[in-house]
Amino acid sequence: RASIRRKNRKEEIWDAIYRSFKNPAAALDRLKVVELDLTSDNGWEQAMRNGEFDILMHLASPTPVKEPQNEDEVIRPAVDGAMRAVKAAHASGVSRVIMTSSVAAIVNAELPKGRTVYNENDWTDCSKLGISAYVKSKTLAEKAVWAWHHEHAPEMELTTILPSFVLGAPLDCHYGPSVRKVEGLLKATTGAKLPNYGYSCVDVCDIALMHVRAMERPKDSVGRRFIGSARCFLWVPEMAKILHEAFPDRQIPFVKASNEEIQARANDDPSLRYIVVNLDKRRELSNDESCRRLGIDFRDPRESLVETAKFLLART
Repeated sequence: RASIRRKNRKEEIWDAIYRSFKNPAAALDRLKVVELDLTSDNGWEQAMRNGEFDILMHLASPTPVKEPQNEDEVIRPAVDGAMRAVKAAHASGVSRVIMTSSVAAIVNAELPKGRTVYNENDWTDCSKLGISAYVKSKTLAEKAVWAWHHEHAPEMELTTILPSFVLGAPLDCHYGPSVRKVEGLLKATTGAKLPNYGYSCVDVCDIALMHVRAMERPKDSVGRRFIGSARCFLWVPEMAKILHEAFPDRQIPFVKASNEEIQARANDDPSLRYIVVNLDKRRELSNDESCRRLGIDFRDPRESLVETAKFLLART
């Protein structure tokens, strides 16, 4: 059973996933859809009632296209929606929850002196200057679920998956912010300069497999967080250069802007303020636990970046 915010999108979702199955008719016949809203209590317990389900996967929360004027527009649906989902699961007898968080809930922590690689024990400090609403939302939502679990439902088995910058061809044209960033690089005009800001990257199929493996391997996954990263950090200009070389006819610019240029642009564009405080910061993430406990052999995200671009260019 899957949930969507608006049931009139059911056919759109069917079309997107149809070609992913070897026997799509049989698979879609088993898949039922219910309408649920992260900001409303309606329907959550009914959707999981009667002991029909053993596992809840809570996969989504709001991702803003630009920084909101009121950060609670992003934070509250993320935190309250996660709590609605896990409380309804517990009340309905669901024994396990697998929640998608984000490495955003990790990489804004202050590392101890001498350590340069983030791991699952690290937590973002939301009081730091320049922390975006999205970063706060992912951090506070995951913290709230773990805290509630420890205090009110220790018998419920919880796992969280923390993707980094997700690359790879989407199922359809309804894609998220990481793909939109690749789209922005493809559309950049000649002479455009890019911030020296970067991401630890991962392929979307590896993130999907992490959720499946967490479900299949409870002894290895219950009570743990798992970083979804291929140990491949790419600067934005570096990503642009990869695309420039893969698609030479498009003449994609890959020149790095000075930090002063980005700071000046941030005065008029609030969405750049989080980037400004993170210019020149290389954040390395350990995937040791994901490889060892979940058996993930991460794909090279450089290949995923090019596949993302091929998908986008085929649409145009």
